[in-house]
Amino acid sequence: MKFKTFIIPLLAMMLGACGSNNSNENSANLSSINESSFVSSGDTNTSWEPVEPLATGSVSGSLIEIVVGEHLLVDDEYQCSFVPSDCENKTMRAVYDEDIINVTFQPNVPTTFVVHALKPGHAVLKLYSEELDCLVFRNDIVVDEEIGENKIEQYLFNTRKGWVTNPEIASMMGSYKMDFISNAPLTCVMQGEDYEEKTRATLELTYKTMRRNNEFLFYVFDTTLVEDSSTTNKKFREMLVSVTGYSIYAYDNQGLINIFYKA
Repeated sequence: MKFKTFIIPLLAMMLGACGSNNSNENSANLSSINESSFVSSGDTNTSWEPVEPLATGSVSGSLIEIVVGEHLLVDDEYQCSFVPSDCENKTMRAVYDEDIINVTFQPNVPTTFVVHALKPGHAVLKLYSEELDCLVFRNDIVVDEEIGENKIEQYLFNTRKGWVTNPEIASMMGSYKMDFISNAPLTCVMQGEDYEEKTRATLELTYKTMRRNNEFLFYVFDTTLVEDSSTTNKKFREMLVSVTGYSIYAYDNQGLINIFYKA
């Protein structure tokens, strides 16, 4: 797992993980520019080298999750906003792999756009000023398919060990790892340290429903505490697993504990 270095957007995502984005119903086509440097894998299982991320401006909407690597779901749309700080001209053009994603800007709002995920694969999104004389944003985008409600438990169990949190924000959110140890019922062990409090808990997960968190779709699992040798007083509530299998959001009664990624 290669972690992005966008610490501020990541914190914004964490703090707003239970919120929702405002939906814009209308969109206008944006002229796109093809670049021969784009290489699409056409398959998210194919290895690819990540680009060096760039964001000289303010990120909001679903673009926050995108810059920290959250996978997009085929056929879903994501409302994004980016306000450049280094270019006087706020009107932007987008450069991207048109086979994997499509980008459309909102009418009369040059900093707000929609990313439409077309098919599984890897794309690079670049945003330029209108005259293409100023690159203001660059980031990888991965589009993937849904695992399926009837397959997600086996998928999690098959991953066994290897769910970790982002070490770059450990000083703010704590450092955790999570291992799945059984699938009858689905059971995991979560352990970590948040400031001076240590967590080691065995949890049973019971699938409940699907839910959108902002514009991203998740499988929702209720959690039941089986064993706890923690020094914390966490009352575990639920886990949200992205339908692409990329991330797990763990919650207690106080809110978000942390976000786990498959190593």
